[in-house]
This record gives sequence, C-alpha cells and structure tokens, in this order.
Amino acid sequence: MKGIYIGFAVAAALITVGLYLSKRKNNENLVQEIVDEIEFDKIIEFFKGKVTVLDPSVKAVGFRISKIPDLKKYNLSSLEGKEGVLLTFYNESSSTIDSINSKVLISSKLDRQTQDAFGDKEMIIFN
Repeated sequence: MKGIYIGFAVAAALITVGLYLSKRKNNENLVQEIVDEIEFDKIIEFFKGKVTVLDPSVKAVGFRISKIPDLKKYNLSSLEGKEGVLLTFYNESSSTIDSINSKVLISSKLDRQTQDAFGDKEMIIFN
C-alpha cells in the first residue's frame, strides 16, 4: 500500500515539474551548472545548504533530466543528450516546486553512488 502512495507522489511531482517548466518561456533563469561528473555528495550538499527547517509537506527531490519526456516541450532542449539532475523542493500540499531554490547539474556521467541511488527511477525523494 505504501508503494502505491509513493507512486502517486512521484507521478504528481513529475506532472508539477512538467507543468512548471512548460509554462516558462525559457529556462535561462534556472540555475545550471556543468560538471565533469554528477556526484551524490554534491547533490546532498545542495539540499543541506538550502533549508534548515522544512514544512513536512515539502520534499527535497532530484529528477533525472533524461527521464523527463520531451525536453523541447519544457524548454530544456539544450540538455538533449546530456545526463542531468534537477534538484528542487516539491510541496505536496500545493503541488508546486520552489523555482528559486532549484538547480540543474549537467553532465554525461553520474558517479557510482548517484547511479545506485537513482537505479531506473526518474526521481529520488531525499526526506
């Protein structure tokens, strides 16, 4: 039963991110950092540096850019062919993401720890 709830949360989060990105005319204001390799420690560091106290309905999440269908639709065509991770905070109550505290790490390589954490999933919930 818990798996069903997690599945719904993942689907809702993906839909919200998709809607958010599709409404933006361009995503040049979305902070992007090109790195040689996406390191799991760098992902954790991003979230630790952003928020000390979170509303229980706010989840720290990472989305694999390669798993977002139709990057052009979301004005992310510059990421085509690259591996990337969108780091953001998703509010389950309002079904929104915090665009100010979002960042995209861009690389064609993931370190072993990041690969293991994502597996074949499109999203990781960190809290």
